Amino acid sequence: MISKRLSGGFVFALIVVSLAIVGVGCSGTSNDPGVGGADISQLPANQQMIEYAARGDIQGMQNVLASNPKVINTRSGPHRWTPLHMAAANGQKKAVDFLLQNGANPRIEDEDGYTADQIAAQNMHNDIAKIIEDAMASAPAPGAAAE
Repeated sequence: MISKRLSGGFVFALIVVSLAIVGVGCSGTSNDPGVGGADISQLPANQQMIEYAARGDIQGMQNVLASNPKVINTRSGPHRWTPLHMAAANGQKKAVDFLLQNGANPRIEDEDGYTADQIAAQNMHNDIAKIIEDAMASAPAPGAAAE
């Protein structure tokens, strides 16, 4: 009886590890399936930006911004995160740099009042938190007209 439980648990563990390996092996390119296997390019522009920011997909973000530049600061998802929040949470330094260079406002707060630098710090991405903090010094307050 114990050996059956162990073997069943062992099989379950192998399945979980196999799924994790398959997930790690994904290339992260623009046409990779997003959440639920959907093609990211078929999602609304704001959701595309969130997905691409999470993956650090610069090309994907460039493509979206070329036709929808305002989505760079759009909040979406359960926590009302911007693409900058998502990139910061996932440790995507190049994506953070790209977003800041292209107009992402680091002062925007999520629904809980957290800015992207705070999200980065909570996820132990202190180097990214520092980059965002530095960018906050020159960023306008959310909703303020850009000069």
